[in-house]
Amino acid sequence: MSKEQQLIDSYLDGELTADEEGRLTEWLAAEPEHVHQFVRETHLHRQIREVMLARPYRAYGLSEVASAERKVGQAPMRWLPRQLSQWLGLPWSPTLRWLLAPAVCLALVAGLSFWYFGPTMGKPVLVEVQGTGLSLERADQPLPAVPGTRLQAGDVLRTPENVSAAISFAPERTRITIQPGTELTLASMSRGKRFNLSAGKLDASVARQRPFQPMVLVTLQARARVLGTKFSLLTTSEQTRLEVTEGSVQLSRLSDAVSVKVPAGNYAVVSSNSVPAPLFVNEHRRSSGVPVDMR
Repeated sequence: MSKEQQLIDSYLDGELTADEEGRLTEWLAAEPEHVHQFVRETHLHRQIREVMLARPYRAYGLSEVASAERKVGQAPMRWLPRQLSQWLGLPWSPTLRWLLAPAVCLALVAGLSFWYFGPTMGKPVLVEVQGTGLSLERADQPLPAVPGTRLQAGDVLRTPENVSAAISFAPERTRITIQPGTELTLASMSRGKRFNLSAGKLDASVARQRPFQPMVLVTLQARARVLGTKFSLLTTSEQTRLEVTEGSVQLSRLSDAVSVKVPAGNYAVVSSNSVPAPLFVNEHRRSSGVPVDMR
């Protein structure tokens, strides 16, 4: 397996490190054919996932995926050249088909590249505030924290006890619920969603994010990198605790960048004297919130 294929596989598994992300970006920028290969494989990956979830039968799934791959690779080459010739007012012929094929390929790559690399849909909006006393600060100035408020980079949300709120990115299916006693800062939206969780707890359901635009949440002890999943993140002055319900999240300790992939049904705790490592939720639920030394 080539190094480039390994990078693509790591991306599809949500396991790209920052260094690998940079190498994949450089490889994609080098040749248009690299973008075409990346788009084709990510599209096929999605087809496989959808088919296997809908039909839990391996033989049927493999045949459907093979059919989907043929449609992706062949169908546009059959009808798009003919359509293009009609738009140009040219008489159709087999020779013209092959002359127009390169233009069709470029158009497909350009269109799919825009779809995959375009900005993530959805802007952060404050929704469903429960209780009174929610604080919203923008440029050190207090603002009314009411449902429907559009949030901006630099905004700080504070929920006192008995108050919770949610941030929606509709129509994107990403939602963050801020629990009581939490301070959350929307750090940036330029290259993915960036949040700083200073204290408290949040629950999140994150839709699949655009390539190279993950959601990143930073606490005093750790950094969580999310491509698409459901999880809870709790932080105090002493530790950070991540519990994953669906998908997986990459959790790194800030002090030395030691990281671990936390899969669904597991949690990990990071403190100043521990190495993050996944633990089974069911086996350790009684010790929730207690620092775990994983050295």
